[in-house]
Amino acid sequence: MEKSSKTIKEEYIQVLGHEFGSVMYHINIEVIKLVAAWEDFKVLYTSGNYTIDLMNATAPQFFGQLQNILFRNIVLSISRLTENKKTAGYKNISFRKCLDYCTSSDNTEHSEHSRSLLSRIEEIEIDLPEIRKWRNKVYGHNSFDLFITGNVVLGKIDKELIDRLIELISTLFNDMHFTFLRKTVRMDRGLNSGSLGLLYTLEYGKRYHDLHLAEIQGRDLAIDIETPQIDIINERIKNNEL
Repeated sequence: MEKSSKTIKEEYIQVLGHEFGSVMYHINIEVIKLVAAWEDFKVLYTSGNYTIDLMNATAPQFFGQLQNILFRNIVLSISRLTENKKTAGYKNISFRKCLDYCTSSDNTEHSEHSRSLLSRIEEIEIDLPEIRKWRNKVYGHNSFDLFITGNVVLGKIDKELIDRLIELISTLFNDMHFTFLRKTVRMDRGLNSGSLGLLYTLEYGKRYHDLHLAEIQGRDLAIDIETPQIDIINERIKNNEL
């Protein structure tokens, strides 16, 4: 039986105190949502032409919008997690904020962990300039210099960069989680309930639609209903090939 979000938050607070426990709980949710969003994005938009053709044949405008929304949310989530602990005097919930609790802790292990945490954060920040530029110029603001004068040029954010950042972020969080709570967080989930399940439904729906249309038009149409092409993508996911 899965625990409720309220129960999980209370467990964090019981071990770490109200403020630090609440911060760790919020970061936990942010990291899990980030990993899930990126996995969905890869399944839908980087798994090959068949998937793209299937989406274009069913709801092209919707899936085009979804691509932009997912990518924007991924960039913003990475930005939030790696933000400075304060912006314009206002506190942020980020990995750098966690340093405050480590350095102020009476627990020697926590204090020692702060040095490792800072080093890992700085490693992540090496890859952040383009992420932050997209956040600041596109997703956080409509930059006049970008869209009107052309004085700002955006670099490319490719799959390899996001893969690397999310791997660093999820590993960092789980190391922190084990240090403070003596257990790790499982990041993977059943994709059949997310993007992969959607693709299976789209594929079956399109096949039955095509068969029904062919029947109405008096045409013979040979379609293998029992062998979904999405199985190939599922196998690539299992083999960590996306």
